[in-house]
Amino acid sequence: MASRPSATVAVLALVVCSAGCLTGGPFLDGSTTETPTVTPAPVPTVEASTEPPVTPAPERFDEALNEPDPAKHVFVENAWDRIVTVDVRVVRNATGETVLNGSYELAPGERTLVYNTSTANPEGVERFTIFSHARNTTDAFSIETSECYGSAYVVMTGVGSIEGVHSIC
Repeated sequence: MASRPSATVAVLALVVCSAGCLTGGPFLDGSTTETPTVTPAPVPTVEASTEPPVTPAPERFDEALNEPDPAKHVFVENAWDRIVTVDVRVVRNATGETVLNGSYELAPGERTLVYNTSTANPEGVERFTIFSHARNTTDAFSIETSECYGSAYVVMTGVGSIEGVHSIC
């Protein structure tokens, strides 16, 4: 049989240990969370720049558009997995003259140079329109003989349609 004093001591120890937990604790007064302390981050200081302002890009584009570069290449490329015949016609818009009218059979993956606009001896910046046809699909696009334009590509795409591609600044 257990003695009564040891049971009393056990109950008394339990009451003493939990005395602070049962009254006035952070969660028994109705609150569900503790309020965190927030320390604001320091705000960085920004000093005025002594660098000169950057020239806006559109001005450079305008300069390049007006600067003649007569040598623009026209390529025909076959990105399709079959042999294809591509018809290409290049028209010099300033005169209306057809400067190239050709038909090119290309193996898969083949690319060939078919024309260079410098052979027309363009005066300043001129526009050339490139017409293409293959497999009942057609395309037309224009390039100019300015620094802003790159080479032109008539591409038989991987899905069997014709598409004109060129770069411009």
